[in-house]
Amino acid sequence: MASEAQRVGDAAKLAREGAPHDDDLFCFDSTCYHAGGPLGNGDIEDVNGEPCVVCPWHMYQVALADGAKYYQPLIMKDGKMKPGGWKKKENAQRTHHVQERQDGVYVTLNLDGKYDSDEYGGMSTCGGNSNASNKPVHSKRNFALPRRSGHVLSGASPAVPGMPMPAPIAAPGSMPNPGQVSTSLANLSTLDVEEEADLDDEEDLGLIGGQNARTEGSARSREDDWTQLVVAKKVRVSEACVSLYLDATTLEGNDEVLRKLYSIDADFGDGTIVDVDDLFDTRHLDVGLVLNADSAELTHRPYTPVRSAKRSLNASRKEHLIHLEIRVYPGGKLGPRLAALEPGDKVFARPGTTPAADSLPEKAFPPLADLTKVFLFAGGSGITPILQVLQNCLDAQVKLQITIVCANKTLSRMLGADALGSLVNEAANRPEITLRVFHVLTDAQVALPSDVEHIKFVQSTRVNDLPFLQNKVAVPAQSSGTSVFAWCGPQGFMSALRSSLVEGLGATPHRCVEYLG
Repeated sequence: MASEAQRVGDAAKLAREGAPHDDDLFCFDSTCYHAGGPLGNGDIEDVNGEPCVVCPWHMYQVALADGAKYYQPLIMKDGKMKPGGWKKKENAQRTHHVQERQDGVYVTLNLDGKYDSDEYGGMSTCGGNSNASNKPVHSKRNFALPRRSGHVLSGASPAVPGMPMPAPIAAPGSMPNPGQVSTSLANLSTLDVEEEADLDDEEDLGLIGGQNARTEGSARSREDDWTQLVVAKKVRVSEACVSLYLDATTLEGNDEVLRKLYSIDADFGDGTIVDVDDLFDTRHLDVGLVLNADSAELTHRPYTPVRSAKRSLNASRKEHLIHLEIRVYPGGKLGPRLAALEPGDKVFARPGTTPAADSLPEKAFPPLADLTKVFLFAGGSGITPILQVLQNCLDAQVKLQITIVCANKTLSRMLGADALGSLVNEAANRPEITLRVFHVLTDAQVALPSDVEHIKFVQSTRVNDLPFLQNKVAVPAQSSGTSVFAWCGPQGFMSALRSSLVEGLGATPHRCVEYLG
């Protein structure tokens, strides 16, 4: 089934640039199938002889002609991971028929079948990503903005009538000069990845509607970025969660290995916190295993280490352990295999990129000396980057009032509970720090623990309820420039908080950080 052809813009306003140039037009949904990223801001590159748009968030390559996902699995050959050739996954991105006529550009919507991108097509928060900045605020020292050769047709309507989704993107079939964009198999590799469903859906986290889809993803990386780490210790936190400690001391270089894995350059120095930007500078890893010895393909997903980069580099060599919290997802392929590892087993790791979301404007933080209050919100597995921010706050050596709100179904299923407990104890011995913790537990069948001084337990509420935020969390209405906010969790969790804090309570968007879950 297809819609009637509809005029969407003026052909004379099409950008025609790049080489080679075939004058072909392509039309696709503007939000990426993987996590709702802004495909309209992505580069158009030649992949395996076919023009593809590259999502600026996670660098997935989507064929313009049919919306298939291109990927390149790594295989084990001669004891090394080597590119295994390009492969395609069909029905990733919904595409539409586009035609240039004398009086304009016309699009006929493809309404048949099911595509992965349909999950994000109707989300208004995802649609807004296409007009937002690509700049992440927490990777400021090592993230280069992508060049923008993708083109949204000038004069296009904000939404195609009758369709409950953001406007499709009409893009010329232009490709950059091969000398500007490397597509060498020896230099770049994109791994085959698997999706896993989170145990905690958004209803569990005190929200209404939707499912929390935690998706494995990959960042583009050089093949030689992969490093093997040894599992030094394993702690089973619960049936659904395992703590893995990966040893970096068994490798030559020690500090250099950590600097490489955390993408730390010379400008980082000793990691001293000098401004508010530094508080939100979190680091991430891609972690993978070869799941099938016959094919030797490496499957991986992003993880956020519990310990901050500063504390990892300043730890003694005996403590150079990278702490990961592994959630075991029903039907997952990688999570259960990581959870089954024992000390002595090895995993692959490389620097990862998990940029902050584009739904908020570029930051304008106050000077560190003027900062008084920090509000942190974590939904489910979104706790890990929030733990790094909390450590950075404790290491800032300034007087701060810190409030952290953690949403989980039950306390026993919370990731990072022990790490948070250690930081709470550390803060209690710091006279310049006032730390309050709220646990929002949504399983009414489980008895609520008793409050302990500055640790409060709450049921029968939603994290984004204005009375809870105002009366319990004490978020100031029309917050002043001395308060900053950060949150991470499922899509619905983040959009609901954004609405309550920014629109409901007047938190300054320039002083809010939203991490991608």
